[in-house]
Parts: sequence; structure tokens; C-alpha cells
Amino acid sequence: MIQHLGRTVRGTRAFYIFRDRTDPGQPQIVACHPPLSDEALLRCLEAHDVVCTPVSEDDSHQAWVGIASDTSIANQELAHEMTSVVAHSIAMDLRSLALEGVPGGSRDRETGLLDRDAFTVRVGQAIDALSADSTTQVAILVVDIDRFQRVAARFGDVGEVEGITQLSTRLSAVATGDGVTLARIGNDRFGVLLQGPGAQAAAGALAAGFHECLETPLLLADELIFVTASIGVATATPGMRPGMLIQRADLAITELLAKGGSATLAFRDGMQSEPAQQLLRERDVRLAVARHEFTIHFQPIVGAMHGGLHAFEALLRWRNPEEGLLPPSMFLDVLNETGLIASVGQRVIEEACAHSARWMALCGSLVPVSVNIVPAQLYSEGFCDFVAQTLTDAGLPPTGLLLELTEEALIHDALKAHDILEALKTLGVRVMIDDFGTGYSSLAYLHDLPVSGLKLDRNFLREIDHSAKQREIVRSIVRLAHYMGMVVVAEGIETADQWSAVRDLDCDLAQGFRFARPLDAENATRYLTRDLARGEAA
Repeated sequence: MIQHLGRTVRGTRAFYIFRDRTDPGQPQIVACHPPLSDEALLRCLEAHDVVCTPVSEDDSHQAWVGIASDTSIANQELAHEMTSVVAHSIAMDLRSLALEGVPGGSRDRETGLLDRDAFTVRVGQAIDALSADSTTQVAILVVDIDRFQRVAARFGDVGEVEGITQLSTRLSAVATGDGVTLARIGNDRFGVLLQGPGAQAAAGALAAGFHECLETPLLLADELIFVTASIGVATATPGMRPGMLIQRADLAITELLAKGGSATLAFRDGMQSEPAQQLLRERDVRLAVARHEFTIHFQPIVGAMHGGLHAFEALLRWRNPEEGLLPPSMFLDVLNETGLIASVGQRVIEEACAHSARWMALCGSLVPVSVNIVPAQLYSEGFCDFVAQTLTDAGLPPTGLLLELTEEALIHDALKAHDILEALKTLGVRVMIDDFGTGYSSLAYLHDLPVSGLKLDRNFLREIDHSAKQREIVRSIVRLAHYMGMVVVAEGIETADQWSAVRDLDCDLAQGFRFARPLDAENATRYLTRDLARGEAA
């Protein structure tokens, strides 16, 4: 990473420095590229142009990453951008190492208990220590405080924190003994890990103790507040993922809540029914929206002939705490069914415009970002006004945003769709048809709509490198699209042969794993800087 930073900002030396505040000696230079002695680099840091970004800092240490040049750094914008990217990446790596390697792990600020990340790591470590012939057991409890949101509504944030603090104190007094770990794993949720012989039986007794300790009301602002809890119990098997174990306890709670809650239930295999899974997924998606767990990844769209960066497509992902990074197939239906897609979709457009504007400032030229929108967004009241305001707020010209629609979105209400697309065209925002060929439209129909291009569905291109019939179909589509003034993007390009075929067929742009997988914002910035470097070298 330090080497990449040193190469990206030309004429500079990249460095990573760590300082132990308890050591009166010089800071320790952990890495430097190109290599330079500590003494020479320290002289360089004192005498020449330097850009530094902190990585981490507390009472005992500080660390930072930066670049130094013998002369003035020509591109200060690029220097600050790249050091910020690298510093954040190193900080995330250090946090991950600290979580896994330091006893205690990360803590919840309000209760001092382990937080969800640390609890998940502890559960994983306990499961890793299991063996098929061992008498040791691993069990967890998930304690869900029933209807606790009413406390927040009644007493506000201060009362909510006080209530959680009182609850954590009570649960801590019950969750004692060897092999018992208590954590706060959600706003009104606690997790308990039990390790050792008889952990499964101990889980039941511990749950009974929790219910008993909650019989005494909380005292908030001189008022007595009665609370109850729904507790799910699950037992681990060797090799199980920690997220799966927590999910099983969640499934038990889901079944409990359907019956009124305020009890304890242990997971059993029959709970993995489709309705229960759907209900659990809907709950998790709603919480993910509230916790801002949805993020954007960016996949490059490149020139079909030479592979140079043309734009990025913004792709929504869910950074699920237990299951990792999830694709839209795991949550998009729920967002649509619950009506949450509108707010999430607006956030994607806002973030896409902000990133495009930032990249424009970084490289001095426009890097458009393409965003998929669904019918619920397209036909929502004031959609065009929202797009216009978002562009203004980001300081982005309208050509920096592309919108992608499926054919299905257009036939939902053809007349209204035409009016909206005309308004977007007047605004200067381009619209493309995504997954062309999977819906009901034809090129003749699209000719009547103000769209600037189409993206060929990957099914058209899967056999293109060895199917003459498929090649001729694509060739005809490309020719007609060009005749109507549309650009054509070939999606799903994975092999060199496919890339060669779309070049031969005169496609304008290409996208797929052959060029890059979807990248988070940091790595998309790196991709952009590498593309700029290649362009300068050429």
C-alpha cells in the first residue's frame, strides 16, 4: 500500500510512521517507498514539502502516513486524496487486528460491555476451539428488550441511555462465572456467550435469571418503567460460522414475538421455515437502513477498444455485520416490498453525485457515475426536482450523472415515463436502458424515448465468442442503436475472447470482471489514479 502511494504521486517518497508516546526516542519509521534511511527521511520531513494524514492517535501512541518531496508537490489535491485513502485503509486494518488480537476487544461506549463486532469475534473464537470429541459446549443467548423503543419515545435519548445502562448493570449481575461473556449487540439487544461443559443447560438457567431480574421496574425520571425480554438460545456445532449461530438465536426470537414475546425459546431445526426467514430478513433490512449499513461499490465502465476508464456504475451493497457484504439479490425485494427503496435510492444518487464531484476535483476531468433506479423512484413525486437539487448541492454538472432503467420501468406507465425522461433530458441528465433484451421493448419503441444508450444483457454476450448466431444478433442491435444515436455498453465481459468479440462488433463501452470487480470508494479512487497514470504514460 505504501509502495502504491509512492508510485501514484510522482516525485515523492511515501512513509508510514508510528510513535510510542511513552518512549522519549524518535518516532519509528515503519515503512518508506522508495527506500530511504530513517535519518535521511527525518531530514527530508523537516526540510521539504510534506503531506501527512493521521492514521490513529490515543494517549499511548500516534501513527500517520504521508508523502515527502524534495521539491514542491505538483498535485496537492491528489496528494491529500491518496494519503487520506491509504491512512483510512491502514486504520481499518489496525482496527481489525486489534479486535482479533487484543483481550477485551472493542467496547460499547454507553455500557462498557463488548460491542457487536467484538462479541462476534469472541463467538467465532469459541466455536473454533470446539472439537467433535470434546465435552466443551458453546451456547449463546440473544436478549431482546420488548418494545424498548417506547422508552426512547417517552424519555428521549438521555432516558434511553439511562435505561440501557440500568439494564446492562442488572444483566451483568446475573451473567457471572467462568466462560460467560456479556455484550451489547444492538440498540436494545444483548448477547451472552457461554463456554464449557454443560453450557447448553446453563443457558436455560441464565435466561430464567434474566427474566427474574427484569421483574423489578426501571426508575427513569422518577417514573417506574416495567420491561420484559424475549430471549433466543442457540447451541454451536464445530465449524459453524458465528453469524449463523447468532441468526439461529434471532430466529427463535422471531418465533417468540409472533406468539407475544416475553419468554425464552431455544432454536430448533424446524424454525428455518421460509416465513420466519422472510420476517427476520425484513427486520434486518429495516435495521440496516436505520444503521446506514448500505454502501456503494463502483464498477468501472471502460472504452471497448482500449479499456480506458469512461465511467463508474454505482452498485448497492449491504455490509451485514454477520454475513459480510451482500448483493442486491439478498435485500432488493425487501426494500421494494417495504417501500424503503425510495429513501435508499435517494441516498445512492446523493452519494454517487458526491463521489463524482470529488473525482472531478481530483483529476480535473469529469468521471460520470451511473445509478440504477426502479419504477418507484422514477414515478415518485418530484423526482426530477430531487435530481436537479442533488446535482446543485454536489457541484456536479448534469453530465456527471447517468440513470439506468430497465425496460419494465418504461412500460409501467409509458406516457408518464416519456414526460419524465424528457424532463431529465432537458436537465442534461442522460438515461440508459439496462439489461436490454430481457423485457418487452424493441429498438423501434425506444426510438420514441429520449434515451442516450442501452446496456446489452449479459445473456446476449455469454456465448458471443463461439456462437455465430449470437454474434449476428448483437451486431444487428449495435448497428440499429448507432443509427438512432445511442451508445452501446456490453455487460458481463469476463474473458479476453469476449472482449475481442465486442470490439469486433463495434460496441462503444464494456463492463465486467475482465476489467474489474465492483470496488469500494477507496479502491475506485485507486483505480482512477492508476488509469490517470496510464494515460500520462501513454
